[in-house]
Amino acid sequence: MRRSGQGVTGLMLTSLAGVIVLSCFTVVCGLWHSSSRSLRVQIVFGVLGLLGLALMLWPQVRIRKGVRLEQWNSAELGRVRALVEHPFMGVLTWLLFGVFVLLEVVDRPMQGWKLGAACWITFLMLQELNGMRWSLREPQVSEPREMIQGLGPIESDHWGETTR
Repeated sequence: MRRSGQGVTGLMLTSLAGVIVLSCFTVVCGLWHSSSRSLRVQIVFGVLGLLGLALMLWPQVRIRKGVRLEQWNSAELGRVRALVEHPFMGVLTWLLFGVFVLLEVVDRPMQGWKLGAACWITFLMLQELNGMRWSLREPQVSEPREMIQGLGPIESDHWGETTR
């Protein structure tokens, strides 16, 4: 078992920081209409959004790779898995999904960003919860399939004949 430089809890906090950066990005973009922004400001906002997205997704990939390569012992992963798999997190996931759908339905007739930022923030939180749950799953061990190994060469009595 190798030790990594950053623990699984630190990676989860980094991912949470990405959600916070993306949420701030969403709120600022929602409050400040895009037609009133200069190109320089739009580029800064784009970089901020990409940074938040990278901060959110990169730790999930690292955690998944660390779980697959057994970088952390079962005690470290057990505490984090217990937190992520707690029944409250399941309730929170469904609650966030319900809030997301409600905000999307209510905001759609308004055709604006009145509630759009809150809708996207709930969507980001929902993605983060599900991403962490996915990252911490035990890797599936697949057995090699022996279906092809016992077959002989393909033979036919009708090679090259045309059908009419």
